[in-house]
Amino acid sequence: MTTIQDQLTAPGEASIAVMTLNVRVAPLTATMFGQVPDEDILHAETATLRGEPIGKVCLPGKTQLLWLRGRDLRRCMIPETAPSTPPSEEERALRDRVQSERQWIEAAVQAVTTASRFADMAGALSTNGQFRGGDWRGPLGEILGAEAAALEEADARGEIGPTQLDGPKVRVLAWLEAEKDRIESTAGDLARLVAAREARDAELAALVAQFAAVDQVFLL
Repeated sequence: MTTIQDQLTAPGEASIAVMTLNVRVAPLTATMFGQVPDEDILHAETATLRGEPIGKVCLPGKTQLLWLRGRDLRRCMIPETAPSTPPSEEERALRDRVQSERQWIEAAVQAVTTASRFADMAGALSTNGQFRGGDWRGPLGEILGAEAAALEEADARGEIGPTQLDGPKVRVLAWLEAEKDRIESTAGDLARLVAAREARDAELAALVAQFAAVDQVFLL
């Protein structure tokens, strides 16, 4: 395969460079062009090119890029806009997790702050937000230790009021604050994934922009 670049000059006007492309000595015709394997030059996951752009062919309604994969000729559409990388499964999972946990922590802090009954405070720590049938005993036992069971028994006897909850509420709110920090650390991991994806998209856009400068090839 060879490329030939000729200079056409009209009297009194500037010269025009015309590039034709020869494949195995024969010029590249429209029929031969249609037989060139179609393969995208862009590697979206790594934001790199799979080969070397050598020319573009303008056809009715579309422009195609000719490129070399090693010594093999390939063609592909030149996109009007750069492709964007979809969020990975990890990014989607982290986004859902952060959103869910932020909603939970906000509701839990509000419920504990305004709680006047033991059931209200305990239920706020449950993943379903409910005292009955919830899994609040694990986290509340972690925070208050044996005092959690004693408070539950005293509440069943009707001996727990707002005053008796003041001390436990302070400790529960401190635990929730630590949970909030953990959630925001996860949000930081999510932000780094998003930033890496957006940086990759910017690199893809820069590669697509380079195709505008590729010389036009005329079919014979």
